Amino acid sequence: IARYATLLRYIGRAAAPLFLFCLIESAKHTRNRRRFLLRLYIAAVGLGISNIIVGHLLQGYTFDFNILHTFVWVTGTAYLVDFVIEKWRSKQYTKIFAVFLGYLAAVVCTDFIRRALLQSLNEVDSAIGAGAGQLLYDVSQAVFRSIADTDYSLFFILLGVIWYFLKNKYQQCAVFLLVC
Repeated sequence: IARYATLLRYIGRAAAPLFLFCLIESAKHTRNRRRFLLRLYIAAVGLGISNIIVGHLLQGYTFDFNILHTFVWVTGTAYLVDFVIEKWRSKQYTKIFAVFLGYLAAVVCTDFIRRALLQSLNEVDSAIGAGAGQLLYDVSQAVFRSIADTDYSLFFILLGVIWYFLKNKYQQCAVFLLVC
């Protein structure tokens, strides 16, 4: 698999905008946004843990490709912006402020957890044994993936949010062609 990592990455880069478009269409038309986001997060964590297991079975090879975490951030951000627009129109400014603080806390907390684990990685390895700190870090990345550590980039997340609000199919197709 390691021999084909670069080829698989290029295929993934070409397919990612198409998957993002399908995700956004699903996110728009779901009946329950919370359950949709929760199922997406559970799938992201499951894929992250399965990547860890396969990586350890292949004797230390790490699989750090998990686009589902990026999709969680895209969907959550799009839902947040939609919520803010809805509450702004109904002049419920305190709810906007509270939700914005919650989102900001999620971004800061996941980044803080990542930084704290990176700093303590060597300490855990020396205290418990070689590889234990890396395993702890890998599991934390499967559960608490920071927005800064998502696959692709923040541009990809912004692209998903823009697609979420485009209503015209021609505009959606034009954005898709520009990205591909």
